[in-house]
Amino acid sequence: MEFRSRINSVIFLVLLCAGFWYLDQVFATEHKFHNTKMAFARAVDSSDVDVLFIGSSHVFTSTIPGVVDSYTKANSFNFGSDGLRLELSSVVVEEALKKCKPKLVAIEVFRGSVAEIETDVSKGFQLRALDFVSNLTYRKLKRVSQIYQPREYLAVYSSLIRNHKNWPTLNYKSLYRGLEIDPRKNFFDRGYMGVYSSIHDSLAEDFKFFRDVLPQSSKADPYFRAIHIEEIKYLKELSENHDFELLFYTAPDLWYPWVNKQLYLELDSLVNQYNIPYLNENEYYEQMDLKIQDFKDASHLNFYGAIKSSKLLGDFIYENFDLPDRSADSEWQHRQRDFTNRKLQAIEGKLMLRDSAMRYLLPELSFSNFEVRQILGRLQFSFYFNDNSSKYNGKYNLGIQVFPKKGYEYQRALQSKGKNRGFDNFSFELKNITRPFVKVLNSEISQIERVRIFLFDANGYNGVIGNPVIIDDF
Repeated sequence: MEFRSRINSVIFLVLLCAGFWYLDQVFATEHKFHNTKMAFARAVDSSDVDVLFIGSSHVFTSTIPGVVDSYTKANSFNFGSDGLRLELSSVVVEEALKKCKPKLVAIEVFRGSVAEIETDVSKGFQLRALDFVSNLTYRKLKRVSQIYQPREYLAVYSSLIRNHKNWPTLNYKSLYRGLEIDPRKNFFDRGYMGVYSSIHDSLAEDFKFFRDVLPQSSKADPYFRAIHIEEIKYLKELSENHDFELLFYTAPDLWYPWVNKQLYLELDSLVNQYNIPYLNENEYYEQMDLKIQDFKDASHLNFYGAIKSSKLLGDFIYENFDLPDRSADSEWQHRQRDFTNRKLQAIEGKLMLRDSAMRYLLPELSFSNFEVRQILGRLQFSFYFNDNSSKYNGKYNLGIQVFPKKGYEYQRALQSKGKNRGFDNFSFELKNITRPFVKVLNSEISQIERVRIFLFDANGYNGVIGNPVIIDDF
C-alpha cells in the first residue's frame, strides 16, 4: 500500500511538472526570438556553427549570415535579441555553447548596449533572451539578481506567472510563439530579420548629412560600468576555456556622428586590454557606399543596408580569423543557393518588361529604357528621363495606371475594387529626377495587359497634360 502511494505521488508530481511546463509554453509572449531559437535548433542539427553574432536588434537587423558566409566560407548564426544589453551576452553565449562549438563569437556593441536596465520595457526585452537560457544556469541567476528586484524573480523565471492575466486571449492548442514572417516585407536568415522599407522622409531629412558629420569626443562619465568590464573579462575567459576567438564590432547607426565618440574610444581601449579586435563599421561609410535609404529608422539598417554592412564584416572576418572552409559541404552549398535565390528575388525580382523605345510625354520630356519588375509581390517601374528633364522638377505629377489582363481583375487593389476601377492607379511628384527614376507601386497585378503613363499638374489633377503613353507589350 505504501509502495502504491509512492508511485501515485511520483505520477502526480510528473503530471504536475508536465502541466506547468505546458502552461509555461502557452503563456510565452510572441516575439522574433522564438524564430531565432527554432532556426538555431535546425542549424545545429544540420551542420556545425562556426560564428555566433550576439547583440540587440542592432545586430539582428544589420548582420546577414548568408552574406557573411559567402566571404568566410564558414557557417554563422545571428543571435540578436531585442534590446539585449552587453552584460547578458555571456548568458546567451554559454547557453549556445551547450549545442555548438564556435570558432568565433562576435559581440555587437553600440550606445544602446550599455544603457541602464531600469524601465519595465527594458527589463521585458531582456526576458526574450533569458527565456532561451536554462533556469538552472548560474550565470543567469547572477545576472537576474543584479538586474531585477526579488519580487520580480518568479515572473522572470516563468512566463506563466509573468503573463497570467493574458489567459483569455491565448491559443492553448499551439505552443509556437514565433512571428509570422511575410516574405514580401521581411527577410529572415538564421536569426537575421530585415525589412525592405526605408526610413521615413522626415527622418531622412534630419539625418541626411550623417556621412559628413565628424564625431566629437568630449569628457564625460565612463560609459562602461563595472558590470560591463566584468562581462568583457568573463567573455575572454569563456573564449579561452572553450577555444574560440572574440571580436567586438559596432554596426552602422545614423545617430553615431552625434554621439560622444568617447563611448567607442572606451570600448576600443577595453577590448584591446584583452587583445580582442574591434571593428567600428561607422568609420567605413564611404567604403560601404552607405546611403540614407539603407536605413529603416535612425538606429537600424534595412535589408539593403544590411547587405553592405555584412559584406564589410564578412571581409574583415575572412582577413583576420582562421575559420573552417565549409564551401565543399553539400549542406553549405544548398543553404547558400537558397539564400542567393531569395536575395536576388528581393533585390531584382521578376523582369516583366524591358522597353528601350523613346516615349514622349511632352515634345521636350521623354523617357527610354523603361523597365517593369515584380519584386516581393509589388511592381517596380524604372524610367530613364532625357537630359532636359530636370527643368520640369516640381512642375508635374506622374500618373501610372496598371490594367490587368482579362480574367485577372481580382488582382486589383482593394481601393480599385471599391471604386469600381478597372485598373490600379498611382501618382508621384516628378521632382528630384534621378536616372533611373524608380518608383515602387503597391500593386499585386502580375498579369498586366497594359500600363498608361501621363502627366498632370503638380497642384492637382485637372486633365492630362501632353501625350499619355500606352505600353502593352507585356
